[in-house]
Amino acid sequence: MTKSSLLLALSVILAWGLWSVIAKIGVERLGPFKYLFYSQLIASLIVLGFLAFRGNYRLNLGDYSYFGYPVFGGVVSALAIYMLYLLLSREAGSIAVSLTAIYPIVTIFILVVILRIETLTFQQWVGAFLAILGAFLLSL
Repeated sequence: MTKSSLLLALSVILAWGLWSVIAKIGVERLGPFKYLFYSQLIASLIVLGFLAFRGNYRLNLGDYSYFGYPVFGGVVSALAIYMLYLLLSREAGSIAVSLTAIYPIVTIFILVVILRIETLTFQQWVGAFLAILGAFLLSL
């Protein structure tokens, strides 16, 4: 991994960490559904702003060949976020976020075991196993 990619990954980690704190407090004050609605509305406006200021984005209305991916991804994302907000409204944020942060295990299983379009080294398999073990310990 390059230094710029590592810096980007660390920035993502910090942003997600801050996001989960804000989500926990927001869900407690607004409830999971209202928080989902408002946060996704704001996120959509920010994405529209990115598209508007990017300059070289052109919407090709004639090409729908891959449109199912963002539709399905959006549905799954909205459901996952709503379920996380429900969990945050019921459990401690430190436990809920840590436990659900092992979702890459699902990604690994689908991409490596089912679709076979990626591979993992032995060390990466050990890391995945340790993540599962850590989640189990958190749930006790």
